[in-house]
Amino acid sequence: MINGKKLVVYVAGSSDPQERGRVMTAMSMVKGHPHMRLALDWVQAIENTGGIRNEGLTYAQREDASQTAIAAVLVSDAVWLLAPNNLSRGAWYEGGIAQGWNASGGRKILLCASGPTQRSIFCAQMAEFETDADAFVSLSHRANKIAMAS
Repeated sequence: MINGKKLVVYVAGSSDPQERGRVMTAMSMVKGHPHMRLALDWVQAIENTGGIRNEGLTYAQREDASQTAIAAVLVSDAVWLLAPNNLSRGAWYEGGIAQGWNASGGRKILLCASGPTQRSIFCAQMAEFETDADAFVSLSHRANKIAMAS
């Protein structure tokens, strides 16, 4: 069952400053779609810490951020992995959480990945898209279909 009448989307991507613009663009597309809701704006959470990322956070801050991210993944209808161009770990982990949830027999989370998906064999378990725009179009079609059926 879809959360309400909107497709709830978790955008997983790199927190690296060089990739953050890509993530912010994807999140903005989701936020701007009338039939989608962003599960978690974790970029804003980073901004709330003054831009400090993983290595600069305390244990308690990392624990809280990771619990929040895991919870957001598990309530999402879709996880969109922006396959990182760098050595990001969190995005891959979030995609893995969704894959594990699906494998456990729980409510199915739609999985899609865009960008350099060849960087991980596990992207083959997702709908793969060459570009972020193509992935968004696919999610948009799904969200519109759900809204029309409601």
